[in-house]
Amino acid sequence: MLGGRDERGNVVCHPGCSTARLAREGWPVPCQGLLIKAREGKRRVELSTVAVHEGDRPIFLHIMVPHRDTPSPRADPMSLTPRQQQVLGLLADGIPAKVIATRLGLAEVTVRNHIRAILAALETHSQLEAVAKARRLQLIT
Repeated sequence: MLGGRDERGNVVCHPGCSTARLAREGWPVPCQGLLIKAREGKRRVELSTVAVHEGDRPIFLHIMVPHRDTPSPRADPMSLTPRQQQVLGLLADGIPAKVIATRLGLAEVTVRNHIRAILAALETHSQLEAVAKARRLQLIT
């Protein structure tokens, strides 16, 4: 966590950090808003801290997710390769991966890798969600 500050401007995750102390002692630590330095500038995230007791010293896990008020970055059609766009179009037509592989002359595992990359690029968890988001973003008609 480099350059992390809470919403009041206090440095987070330093020696003697009160959040780490509470977690170390087994107290529940509330989720907090945090500003971090990112490649694209300052970014707001939600931070949860959990102490995992392994051996004689706890390990602190900081789990960060985008702040609930931060809009998710828009998918850029340029972030999908032409083949991924082709696979996405076929998924939108309801064609299963095995049939897509046969039509495109690819191994089924290759098509599944394309699907996995599409889900990651669109920040979705299912093929149906990816197709819906792609339509919303006008990546497919």
